Amino acid sequence: MDPSPFRERRFAPAEVRQVLRRAAELAEKDPSTPAAEQALTQAQIERSAAELGLSNEVVRRALSEDGAPSEGGAAEATDGKRVLLEDEVEGELPLERHEDVVDAIQVIMGDAGRAQVVGKTLTWMPAQTMSNPQRQLVVTVRSRDGRTRIRIDEKLNQMFWGIWIGFGCGLGLSGAGLAVPIGLATRSGAMGAAVAISAVVVSLVLAHVVYSFVAGRRRRELQRLRSRVVGVVRDEAKRIAATPAAGARAKRGARVAAVETAEAAELAAQAEDEGAEDEGAEAAEAPAPGRRR
Repeated sequence: MDPSPFRERRFAPAEVRQVLRRAAELAEKDPSTPAAEQALTQAQIERSAAELGLSNEVVRRALSEDGAPSEGGAAEATDGKRVLLEDEVEGELPLERHEDVVDAIQVIMGDAGRAQVVGKTLTWMPAQTMSNPQRQLVVTVRSRDGRTRIRIDEKLNQMFWGIWIGFGCGLGLSGAGLAVPIGLATRSGAMGAAVAISAVVVSLVLAHVVYSFVAGRRRRELQRLRSRVVGVVRDEAKRIAATPAAGARAKRGARVAAVETAEAAELAAQAEDEGAEDEGAEAAEAPAPGRRR
């Protein structure tokens, strides 16, 4: 590294990787990240990585690992009380294949749910029962302009407040209620205050741990759901991509046959016209009946 103050500092490759890892960690908690982030294709990721000294092979290996973004341009966003997963696949999903997507969702979620189709958009939501309140989850599969977009969006507000109020307030207040009898029994106000503060702190820490565990499990479940739905849509898109080739050849053959038929009909019509002209000329040259030469 050149110590001259008139030159910009240059980082060693190991330092660059360390900075990138730390920046990625900070970006997960930075509130300005959603406004600056954008979805990238694999080619764009490889070009950006090459500028930072990372080989394309390393990027491809990272993309091929379980849970990594797929080639369609995946995006993921979470603010602690929401999980949003998006992906885009080349090709459109036919209406008759929506049942396959619903089956894939039901297998992962273990819920029959409710499916609705409007135009080329499939929307699925969990079923609501008395014993199992409805999750604020919406799965949308939309086909448009030769592409299919998968969007999985779940809001965790109800679960967040339920856990924090249940543990933070319920358990905390119950523990703090023991502070008075303990203070009287020990004849120490400091002991009672310590018990009350300890109960509140323990309840808040417990609420944070429980919510983080449950939210992480929900996030992993939705990531598996995205991978499953994207796989179904991609397989169907590949199948359709192979079908139009034969259809296009058939259409070209039909157009050629139609052109040949039209040309043949035109030649036949010309031949008939020429034959009619020849007959007319012969009739004009032939002597009239009873006329002597």
